[in-house]
Amino acid sequence: MKKTISIVFVLTILLFIYMMSAKPNVIVKNNTVKPIYVLSGESRYGVEPDPAKIDGIIKARPDVIMPGEVMKISPSFSSLMKDDSVIDLGWNIGARYEHAASGGGGWNFLLSDEEGACSISVVVNEGYNNDSFDEKNDGFCYKKMKSFRYKYQKN
Repeated sequence: MKKTISIVFVLTILLFIYMMSAKPNVIVKNNTVKPIYVLSGESRYGVEPDPAKIDGIIKARPDVIMPGEVMKISPSFSSLMKDDSVIDLGWNIGARYEHAASGGGGWNFLLSDEEGACSISVVVNEGYNNDSFDEKNDGFCYKKMKSFRYKYQKN
């Protein structure tokens, strides 16, 4: 009995390690002469955030990527388990807040079982929404990412 429990435990640990190594990721490269301030988060597609979540987003401290540097973003384990999870990525160039920035932009990536890429490389250039990205499907990944941008409507 102990041997069976041990084998199941070891197999569970190995499965967890395999799933963590097979996570999709977004690689952000700063191709500007100024630092970029990157905010990333996870949400559910089509679900509006509650006030507490919005407050957390407003108070969040962005990651800073210096010129020529690269940052890797991977979804959490809980996002990989949920359906319709989204990685939200946004940036400002040269300043933390948009009113003082010299550029900025963003992308959203829907985690999907069927379509998309295992790795997406985003290269940020000077200006607003002036970026390029490359989708790679090398190897196996647990879920794939499909890029999109939310379209906002004025009331």
